[in-house]
Amino acid sequence: MARAALPALALLVLATACAPAGPGRGACPPREVPVANASSRAVEQLYLAADGQAGWGASLLSAGELPPGGTVALRLPGGPGQAALRIVWVDGRAAELAGLDRCAVARVTVLDGGLQAQ
Repeated sequence: MARAALPALALLVLATACAPAGPGRGACPPREVPVANASSRAVEQLYLAADGQAGWGASLLSAGELPPGGTVALRLPGGPGQAALRIVWVDGRAAELAGLDRCAVARVTVLDGGLQAQ
């Protein structure tokens, strides 16, 4: 009897190993992530585009600029998938960060050379 259960147990272990890890890997709830400006210039525009979204939409910085040293909360929509961020500094230069895992990112930092996700 124990011998007959061994192939079934092996199949169960294999199926478990191939499944997505935890409930957060397939989908996650909406949440806020801090965006910190560690650059030497103020950011005047911040955009978020989810997978499959055409265009950037309206800037998420409705209260004006994000000054050097400042932090703003970025609301990430729930669900699976990735997103992209775009910022525009006051001097017109821009930086983008694609492939942002909406369920895993804990913080985004604006640097003089671009964007970094942790």
